[in-house]
Amino acid sequence: MTQTMDLGALGERLAARYLKDKGYKILAANYRLGHKEIDIIAQLGDLVVLVEVKTAASTSPVKPEEQLNSLKIRHLKRAAWLYCLEQHLNPNKLRTDLLAISLNRAEKLAKIKHFENIF
Repeated sequence: MTQTMDLGALGERLAARYLKDKGYKILAANYRLGHKEIDIIAQLGDLVVLVEVKTAASTSPVKPEEQLNSLKIRHLKRAAWLYCLEQHLNPNKLRTDLLAISLNRAEKLAKIKHFENIF
C-alpha cells in the first residue's frame, strides 16, 4: 500500500468513527458503482448521506477540501444518481457531504471539517 493510499484509508476510518459519534449509521464503505466509488454511505434518521472523504497531511500546502475538483464533483453527482436508481431511493432523501481531514501523524492529531450538502 502506498503512503497516499495509507493516508486515505486512515482518513476514511477516522471519518467513519466521526460520523458514528455524530449519530450516523454506516451503511457501506468504498461502495462501487461501475468505475465510480462512494467513500462512505451513512444514514441519519430517514436521510441517506453519501460522504466523500479527502485527507491530507497537515504539512501539505493543499487543504484536503481543496482536493475536491470539478471532475470529482461530476463523478459524485453521477454516483449519487446511480445509487438512487439502484436503491430505488427518492433523491430528496439523499445528501452528499464532504469530510476534509488534516492529519498530523507526528502528534497523532486529526482536524475534521464537515461540509454538508456540497451540491
